[in-house]
Amino acid sequence: MKMNTQDTILFVDDESHVLDGIQRQLRGKFRIETSIGAEEALRLVQDRDPFALVVSDMQMPGISGMDFLSRLRYSSPQTVRVMLTGNADMQTAIDAVNDGHLFRFLTKPCSPNDLSQCLEAGLEYYRFRKTQDEFSKHNVEGFIKTLLEILALTNPEAFDRSQRIRTYVKQISETIGMREVDVLETAAQLSQIGCLVHPTQSIQQSGELEDMTTNLIREHEPDSVAGETLLRHIPSLGEIAKTISYQTKHFDGSGYPKDWRSGSDIPLGARILKVALDFDSLVFSGMNKAQAFHELTRRNGRYDPVILGAFHQAHSMVQGRQEPHKTHSSETIPAQQNSQQH
Repeated sequence: MKMNTQDTILFVDDESHVLDGIQRQLRGKFRIETSIGAEEALRLVQDRDPFALVVSDMQMPGISGMDFLSRLRYSSPQTVRVMLTGNADMQTAIDAVNDGHLFRFLTKPCSPNDLSQCLEAGLEYYRFRKTQDEFSKHNVEGFIKTLLEILALTNPEAFDRSQRIRTYVKQISETIGMREVDVLETAAQLSQIGCLVHPTQSIQQSGELEDMTTNLIREHEPDSVAGETLLRHIPSLGEIAKTISYQTKHFDGSGYPKDWRSGSDIPLGARILKVALDFDSLVFSGMNKAQAFHELTRRNGRYDPVILGAFHQAHSMVQGRQEPHKTHSSETIPAQQNSQQH
């Protein structure tokens, strides 16, 4: 479990006596931790919740302070970054600010008063951004909830389908050991949001699957476009919008959208959604699950084979857990009831 480092400041320097002096200077004013060198600091950052503020020396052996803070920008974007160095030439300062997106650039020797003022300002900025992020997250969660409630009221079939897709996506994600499963589950729930723009027959028609080759994609193209359009202008939903826009794209590059992407260039979430959506459409059309899996394997080039294999494995595990219950001779499960359990 990660330790809570809320409002903790990390100082990084390759000279231990400098770090000792900073701790003595700031003791009782701030919550301070230190790291000797960038390599140790990177390991420390990986194992902890985000530091509020990181102050790094510029000139260090191995990974320089500039490289370290540039990496930190991506691994811990919430953290406020400050450079403290004796190398004060203008070009170094400009490069450090641009590459590391620094909050401040301080030169040695830095007076205790100037350093304290910088740290206080950095912590205030961190708290402001954190509050802003939490407010934005709360608003986005409320927006998603409202969209799903509207979908449930206006198109119950599409809403029910989104919940089934969410279950399938979770099974696949857990099987392949995917991180950020919550994001993909949200994408699954919103995969049918384009139906708010289109008539309810899109779900019914997709279940008919006249030739099981081009009809499915043709029916869902408008929904994926409309879904992406509804979501793409919300910055924190950009990844989800992109996933939804590619949820009908074939692994071999054919299908929609018609662009250069194929294989692993297609977002992983979209590749997972593609399998889940098509499987659900086949079951909706009247196939049992075994038939649906067989049909998916016949469609060369449409699916990521790793994702398809993971889904089959996940489904087999679920069926295996249910099997002892089904084999009691005193129990008979009607075919219609069994097909409705999933």
